[in-house]
Amino acid sequence: MAQRKTVRLTPDDDKTLRALYRHMRIPIDQFGSRAGDLERLTDAFNAATGQSLSTGAILHYMLRRRKDGVWVTFNGAHRRAEPLSDGLFSSDEWIIVDAIYVQFGVGADTFLYDTRMASDFSARVALAIGRVIRGDVLAAAVIQRRKDDLLPKLRREGFEDIGQIG
Repeated sequence: MAQRKTVRLTPDDDKTLRALYRHMRIPIDQFGSRAGDLERLTDAFNAATGQSLSTGAILHYMLRRRKDGVWVTFNGAHRRAEPLSDGLFSSDEWIIVDAIYVQFGVGADTFLYDTRMASDFSARVALAIGRVIRGDVLAAAVIQRRKDDLLPKLRREGFEDIGQIG
């Protein structure tokens, strides 16, 4: 699989993005269910730097930096999102969703920046359980399950070509 290329930012642009991110105090993983906040961050960054990057490119840049261990952390001082409903899926439905996730073979973080992949996953889940769950809500729920060690780490986790960001 081709490695996704992260946009390159100048040190000044990186500093600007970090400052905006710290100001918003929203953890990267929450942007999946807070698309409006990601748009505001991207718009502010583009206005401040004269860039015209997409939300997907900005999110991918931050995720890559986090995976490299060089991104901003909040140490618990972040703005908390409303928790996902405990009743999002029944235990039987979670078994189905988990199986589809493993079969799908794409790391949950990918759903945050690859709208095509997120839509495909959401459609498969909808067909299997008989109801539609918004893609951003489904992505956030799967990410939380992965963080809670209820899902395996997938081998194919990683980034593909930046041109594929939807």
